[in-house]
Amino acid sequence: MKKITLTLSAAAMLCAVNANAETYFFSPEGAGDQDGTNWENAAPGEYLGSTIAGLQEGDEVYMMAGNYRPDINMGYWNIPTNGVKICGGYPASMTGTDTAMPAWGDYSVWDADIDGDGKADNGGKPFVYVGCGYEYVNDRDNIADPGASECKQLPLILLSGIKICNADGTGQYKGAAMIISRANVELGHVAIENCRMTETKGGIIVIQGGKSYIHDFTMRNCESFGAGMGIQYRQYDGNSAAANTHLGGTHILERAEFTDVDSRLNPDKGNKDGANYGGTLALSDGGGELYMVNCTISGSHIWVAGGGIRVGGNASFYNIHNTWYDCTTDYTGRAQGKILSIGTAGKFYTANSVVVNKAADELNGKDLFNFGMIQIQTNTCTFATGGYNVLGSTSNNTETPFASTDKVGENNTIESVFGSNARTEIDGYNVRLPQESFAGTPLADITKLKSEWNLPECLDLAVDIRGNKRADITYPGAYDPKAGATQSITDINKVEEEETVLGIYDMTGRAVSSNAAPGLYIIRTNLGARKVLVK
Repeated sequence: MKKITLTLSAAAMLCAVNANAETYFFSPEGAGDQDGTNWENAAPGEYLGSTIAGLQEGDEVYMMAGNYRPDINMGYWNIPTNGVKICGGYPASMTGTDTAMPAWGDYSVWDADIDGDGKADNGGKPFVYVGCGYEYVNDRDNIADPGASECKQLPLILLSGIKICNADGTGQYKGAAMIISRANVELGHVAIENCRMTETKGGIIVIQGGKSYIHDFTMRNCESFGAGMGIQYRQYDGNSAAANTHLGGTHILERAEFTDVDSRLNPDKGNKDGANYGGTLALSDGGGELYMVNCTISGSHIWVAGGGIRVGGNASFYNIHNTWYDCTTDYTGRAQGKILSIGTAGKFYTANSVVVNKAADELNGKDLFNFGMIQIQTNTCTFATGGYNVLGSTSNNTETPFASTDKVGENNTIESVFGSNARTEIDGYNVRLPQESFAGTPLADITKLKSEWNLPECLDLAVDIRGNKRADITYPGAYDPKAGATQSITDINKVEEEETVLGIYDMTGRAVSSNAAPGLYIIRTNLGARKVLVK
């Protein structure tokens, strides 16, 4: 392996001539020879930015936990190459070239407050660029139109074990913490905290077309002045047009939590200068499809419609095992979907989800009959229910009725559904549990939707937000208090007498217990490693 030298220009040259895949090891202060060849000789964090910017396809970067800052002159992280792996959060006990995470612990923190003065130093640009350089993001007129299918075939970019914080963005539809453009990206075990989008429109994360898989993810305490969106999904070229459905992407959110992603920054102006649509999430017109499973959304406030999510025209949204509450709007002229708003010709599929708010008289005394949680706007929309949803008042303008197993009505409020069950952090997630009287969803009825709705193979409808196997009779929403472990991996996969199991890991390299939910794992023994499929 080539060494990481101690000058920025040399580090950049090293990456530029990298003909074969390389592996680099980093710690905040560096160690040993600081050449990045292994953990004992980890390169210092000051050279991380230039190394990442010059990665070649197949290269991998591993970081010990701690704080990392990009070069002050650049002010952001640039990941322009497809097919790279950047993983952080490793403990100081790591040795050699071992990259198996012994246990989930701290993050590697990418902090936009580079000089430590309490203010963001990313110059209003997205703090992390993935899949493209900044100049190409703006060059819409010269972007070829390959369609979404070509984007989806790009080699995977994997980011894991990273916390991004204190970024401040000002570029319209460019994101504050991150922009992902025309790429195939997986974010696993990533956290976004204390980021802001000011002065103009755009989410904390903006994803343009392509394919994204975000899982085991949290976003907390973020604000967006112009859009109020935690994640904004737009078309491949950064635009939004319902007719250009071929430019939309395919996106998955699984086991994610969004808490207090808020746009209410101008109360003196009635928030009219704030977000119009999409409090936590926005799937733009023609933005493709979003599959959302085992997620919790709370504390989002905007001006017009979709305090939780706004789904644009000709876009598709799948809502399964999710918990939405306390997502409000200020607009009272007509029902706009306080939490979910499905636009003209949008497609909405929902099963075993909780979508509720406070009672109307708790919402600043506003119109008693205008606190509708869900607005399916026109009869051109597609609506399908897998049943067992617990929903506040709705406006369904399609001809498809709710299922007999759905509980729908304005009497379903935060108080009536959750009772005294307050928001609680369990296993790293903020969750809220419906009262036991709302339990009673047969898990088998939900898991069969995978084939009926042709859902992506990687989605697991049998687990809850923690990744634990749900009970056969489960709870609506993201959290099942009765969720337990499934069969032991070592029980269902023969381990020879001379073998010693050293560790079991998910596909992002995180250690798991021998009792794991269905999925693909790696089991490592003294005789080697192999993949294991748990059904």
